[in-house]
Amino acid sequence: MILVDVSDIGPVGLARAAREGCLVPLTGAAGCPVDVPVSPTLRALALAPEVPRGAIVTGLSGIWVRHGGELPATVDVLRRRGSRGLRPAQDRARRVRIHAQGTAALPTSSIGPLTVASTARCLVDALRWAPLTSAIPTVWRELRAGTVREHEVTAELLAVAPDRARMRAASAWRAVLEAWGDADRSDRGGHAAA
Repeated sequence: MILVDVSDIGPVGLARAAREGCLVPLTGAAGCPVDVPVSPTLRALALAPEVPRGAIVTGLSGIWVRHGGELPATVDVLRRRGSRGLRPAQDRARRVRIHAQGTAALPTSSIGPLTVASTARCLVDALRWAPLTSAIPTVWRELRAGTVREHEVTAELLAVAPDRARMRAASAWRAVLEAWGDADRSDRGGHAAA
């Protein structure tokens, strides 16, 4: 068994297995045995019961599926164009926010049973909707790790329809770019502009 769900052993059993070091918690309702390597597919399998069918996982949750880190308390998903009536799975503790996709084509990939937005789009959506205290360090981490390039995030930001959330993301992205440029100059031994 590569994934242990709360429905398999109950909430007390899941908590005990994690506490005793037999299980690596993935979500509040699922984990994997400690000898099973955690992968994007395994994270997607663990999160899938909480995601409405046909939705695209994005934001910090998309980054978690793709690259790990900490799963946020809220899962942001995009409703595909033309789909209606997405409903979050019942009996799950995690909150799911459903957003309209808009008209721009969205780069995605299938990871396990989920469709996940590209890393750049996940970061843009994190800057749009997640607490900036979580989103900005995540953007910084992904830039440092080389999983995304500045121009990819900028292109995704420009593809999002203008609204208040996009303005918030653009402002945060400008701040990240300024800090990133300062860090890059100091890494090269240069001086930051005053």
